[in-house]
Amino acid sequence: MYMRAFFLSFAALFLLASCAPFSVKPEAAFIAPEDAASEKSIALALDAQWPRRKWWEIFGDRQLNDLIEKAMRQSPTLRVAEARVRQARGAALEAGAGRFPQLNGNAGAQRIHLPDSSEWNNSALLEASFVIDLWGRERSLHKAALSLEQAAVTDARAAELVLQSSITQTYILLAQNIQLLDVARDMLEARQNTYRITRDLFMAGMTTELALSQAEATLPSSRARIMELESEIDVLKFQLAALCGEGPDMAFAIERPNLLFQHVQALPASFPAELVGRRPDIVAQKWRAEAAAERINAARADFYPNFSLSAAIGYVGVGFSHFLTARTAQAQFGPALTLPIFQGGALLGRLEQRDAEYDEAVESYNEAVFSAFSAVAEQMRIIAGLKERVVEVERALELAQRSYAIANRAYSAGLTDYLDVLSAENTLLAQQETNVQIKTQQLSAVADLINELGGGYGALVEESAGTLHKTARDSEQKAVETESGEAPL
Repeated sequence: MYMRAFFLSFAALFLLASCAPFSVKPEAAFIAPEDAASEKSIALALDAQWPRRKWWEIFGDRQLNDLIEKAMRQSPTLRVAEARVRQARGAALEAGAGRFPQLNGNAGAQRIHLPDSSEWNNSALLEASFVIDLWGRERSLHKAALSLEQAAVTDARAAELVLQSSITQTYILLAQNIQLLDVARDMLEARQNTYRITRDLFMAGMTTELALSQAEATLPSSRARIMELESEIDVLKFQLAALCGEGPDMAFAIERPNLLFQHVQALPASFPAELVGRRPDIVAQKWRAEAAAERINAARADFYPNFSLSAAIGYVGVGFSHFLTARTAQAQFGPALTLPIFQGGALLGRLEQRDAEYDEAVESYNEAVFSAFSAVAEQMRIIAGLKERVVEVERALELAQRSYAIANRAYSAGLTDYLDVLSAENTLLAQQETNVQIKTQQLSAVADLINELGGGYGALVEESAGTLHKTARDSEQKAVETESGEAPL
């Protein structure tokens, strides 16, 4: 009779406890890639190879390849990421231990003092316990830890991508500043030549002292610009050394970049799905959401009874004379059950926290997806805009070279004043710098697009006719050729 009442009461409490987990449910849902509405913003054309692990090799610079390979071997940033992976792997191993039996040894000796005597109370036991995971709590916690381990691995890949992108962008900026330094040095040489011509004209009485002073005034600013660029180049080399995990002395071994000028040809037809599946930050966030989902299952399992088995075998006795004999041998075995009846709302509060964590993780994933599509669309538009601008910039450079050649020829013959030469020089300098900058902007935009695509950028580039390492001396040569021949229309 009493046993029946006990089991009926236990069943009622079990049903009451089992209803609680279903009163709280997650609200967030993963966004589907097609909901990002990116088809109109991102042009899709030809198929391409996916993925290309060493994406920076498309720039065709062996020194850049060597710098990134060195950074991948010895960068402290990557070592930090690898340490976090090991931490997550250890946490997963620890979380999985709850699914297996636990075996422990326990031995002790205590001196007991009584009014008339004293004795030793001795024990030597081998204890075993096992939690019966009927509701999947331990399994869910283990899966959550494994998901976090995968997230840590993906974060390490993201750290590699950030490092590769940082080195590439710094290297591109170094190439740009060296190009600008060439422009500045060539312009200083041209202005020095103009100053000599002006001085000769002044000595011959063919120009004014004002023109001579104006020609001389351009020289200090040109030298200051050269010193500024040389300083910026040294700073960029120091930054590259630090990114590679080296000391600043490595900067002196960095030579002139030799980047190939390339541009994007097309994206693969399966671009949206590839993007979601390849970006490390998106993949890592998906793993975190999976971990949060498993923690919800574990929190729900806390509402149900906990079954466990325990056993012990060994020796327990007083004194040493009969210890470790059959008289002191003991063995025990039995099940145990724990049912949460009243916890003051702790279990429900924990479940609500886990549900909210899952909603946060899912919405963070959705935010990352939208941000990824937006970033790629922006980079594609930037690349397209630069491709259109470069035609006008090259045309403007040709006209500036023509104007400079005409003004310089006329000034040497005494047919115009110095202001025309100064204006032509300034225009040519501005167009030469703009030409260098737009070429490096194209390279930088391609690197940014690769970064936004998760670094798996493959055969999406096509080498164009020019190269970035063409210096301003080519522009000056064109000016000389124009000067000796008929001016273009």
